[in-house]
Amino acid sequence: MNRCCLCGLKADLHRGFCGYCLKDKGIQQALVRESDHWKEGALRAIRETATKHTTFSADEVKATAEAMNLPEPHHPNCWGGIFRRALSIGYMHQTGEFVASTRAKHHRQRIAQYATGPKVETEAAKWKRRAYATREAKRKYKKKLDDFAARGIV
Repeated sequence: MNRCCLCGLKADLHRGFCGYCLKDKGIQQALVRESDHWKEGALRAIRETATKHTTFSADEVKATAEAMNLPEPHHPNCWGGIFRRALSIGYMHQTGEFVASTRAKHHRQRIAQYATGPKVETEAAKWKRRAYATREAKRKYKKKLDDFAARGIV
């Protein structure tokens, strides 16, 4: 196994990149080639869907886009790029749940469900995340000390 040129992850590589980085690269390339008119319209469709529903999926956003007479993007990966942009802006956040697609061509595949607005982390969740990070750091530190001891450095 080699390391990815972008993220350093140990994985099976294709042209020096892992699958995660290739996915990100493909989404970005598709979005760069799409027109600004489509990008603005798609973001508007996400905002409009988020104001109408507390939870929604990509199917509802695409239905809203069709109702707004927004043309299909030149590549389906453009939707992924727009959803990532909307997530980073804070229009929505992933709930961690999945629903069956209602679009016929998707054959009821599972798709992510989103909720309106940025993700709000509860105080309990913050402490749990911090405790996990601390345990991970301690584990890595202990492993590093064990490595040094095995080599006779400590």
